Amino acid sequence: MLTENDTIISFNYDLVVEKLRDARNVRANQTPGLSGSKVDVVHPAPRVERAPGTCPLLKLHGSVNWQKFAADPSARVQPRDDDFALHCSPPQMAIATPGPSKMREADGFKCIWNLACDALKAAHAIVFVGFRFPETDAYALERLLGAIEENHPPPMTPALRLHVVLGEAGRHAKRTVSCHDDSPQRRRSESSKGKGGIRRPAPQCHRSRIALGAGRVRAVSP
Repeated sequence: MLTENDTIISFNYDLVVEKLRDARNVRANQTPGLSGSKVDVVHPAPRVERAPGTCPLLKLHGSVNWQKFAADPSARVQPRDDDFALHCSPPQMAIATPGPSKMREADGFKCIWNLACDALKAAHAIVFVGFRFPETDAYALERLLGAIEENHPPPMTPALRLHVVLGEAGRHAKRTVSCHDDSPQRRRSESSKGKGGIRRPAPQCHRSRIALGAGRVRAVSP
C-alpha cells in the first residue's frame, strides 16, 4: 500500500494508475476497515506543490485527459473526462508524444519534472517498473540519473536501494542496472527476475520510496 512517503513517477499518458486508485477507493467505501488510496495526480501549474498526506503521481509526459488552455505549452492544464483524447483536437492534448514536438510539449511539464527530481534526491529506495532508460531519451537520462547522483541519505540511515523490475532478466534489465553501476557513487542495484517482476519491499518506517515506470505498473499497488 502506497503512503504519503511514496511517489509515483510515470512516463505513461494512460490512466491505469488512476483507474486502480478509483477502484481501490470504491472498495474502501464498501469495506469497513479498508483504507482508500492516497494517490493524487499532480497537474502542471505556475506554482505546483506536493499536497500533504498524499502519494503524488507525477506524469512527466502528460496525460490523455489533460487539456491545454492555450498554444503556449507552459499554460495551465485542466483535467477532463477519460475519453477526452478521443474527441478533442490534437493541439488541445497536453501530452509529449515522440517526434519533433516532444521537447516543446514537455517544456510545459517542467514543474512536474522538478518535483520528480526532488523526490529522487530524497528517496531511500527507488523501484524501476518497466522503465529501461532508452538510449534515445537523452533528456530523461540526464535529469533522472543526475538527480539520483545527488541523492544523499541523512546520517544513520541505510544507503539508497535501487530495484529494477523489467520482467524476464535480459539486455534491458542489464542495461538499466549498468546505468547505475557506472555512476561514481556506485550505488547498489538489484534486478528482479521472473515474468512481470516482483517488487521487493522497502523499509516502511519513515522512509520514502519512488516507483518510476513506463509500461507495466501492476507491481505498484495504489
